[in-house]
Amino acid sequence: MKRYRKWSLVVLTMTLGLLALLVSLNFAVDPLQFYRKAWYEASFSTQQRYQNPGLAKHYDYDTIIVGTSMTENFLSSYVNARLGGKTLKLSMSGATSKEQYMIAKLAIDTGKVKRVIWGVDYFALRGEPDRVRDEFGPFPHYFYDRNPFNDIKYLLNLDTTADTVKALQAALGIIKPDNTDLERLNTWTQYTFSKKIVLAEWNKVMSGGSFVPSEYEFDNIKQNLNENIIPLIQQNKEIQFILYYPPYSILQHRFFYEKSPALFENELATKRYLYEQVGSLPNVRIYDFQQDEEITFNLDNYKDLAHHSAKINEYIIDSIAAGTHRVDGNNLAETMEELRRQVESVQVNKL
Repeated sequence: MKRYRKWSLVVLTMTLGLLALLVSLNFAVDPLQFYRKAWYEASFSTQQRYQNPGLAKHYDYDTIIVGTSMTENFLSSYVNARLGGKTLKLSMSGATSKEQYMIAKLAIDTGKVKRVIWGVDYFALRGEPDRVRDEFGPFPHYFYDRNPFNDIKYLLNLDTTADTVKALQAALGIIKPDNTDLERLNTWTQYTFSKKIVLAEWNKVMSGGSFVPSEYEFDNIKQNLNENIIPLIQQNKEIQFILYYPPYSILQHRFFYEKSPALFENELATKRYLYEQVGSLPNVRIYDFQQDEEITFNLDNYKDLAHHSAKINEYIIDSIAAGTHRVDGNNLAETMEELRRQVESVQVNKL
């Protein structure tokens, strides 16, 4: 029995020692830069929900870009050149409004943020206000809270260890690091933008799919706005918020209208409600590109019903710099009515 206890103690001690060594190594290398900016040439993760917190905490910026994949094609250098400042893109593909709130608040709490460029995406406002996306892997809440103890999920993690090994190999010159260009991280170079692809997508979604209209009930949208966007704006009056509605193709709006006119009306009601809550605040500017038919009727700008090419991202920044497409109390109703007219009258077969 004594020999068994001694052996068990040795095994336990060795196991704890190895775990402590692993935690220490992952902490020192810190491949996601959660604790500090990398002391080696960083290889950035394309898992935005995991990578963005470290960027927000340790990189230098005064402007952040927040939103879904609709915002991924912005280039920080272009935003800086046209609007001034130093920009960090914190986009998340498919981000819910809760996820956008968490990364925006994390950045704001650093005290570095002077301006937020926020793509207000109708898709992100659906469902429950606490909804996060777990299908990309369990959402890493521990990166967004102030509890240091649950960081063990990062430090004692096989994926972290694999990234640590790659980082050390790259630092030693054994392998070449990948994803080293932060500005172009997650930009779209793999897609084709064409009318043919968009119309094929239209035929596909109109013939079926997993669309759930109940998620877009206005009570859900209103809750998402009230909990995840409006409070951050109201509580940070020293920060300039540039909110914009991304220019989906006209077919995306028509899709909502075809499924149920109420879905499209909820989309318009979202704009009205958000303007009523924050539109008149001195630190808020709202821009709407969704009724710009030079963009939205040209299906060669898109890879599907909603996602546009990088040249449209540049157009958005140019327009913000020039002050065009801005929504105020005088033209809000007019811009919404123009979009309604376009959606109701568009003839898909003539596109």
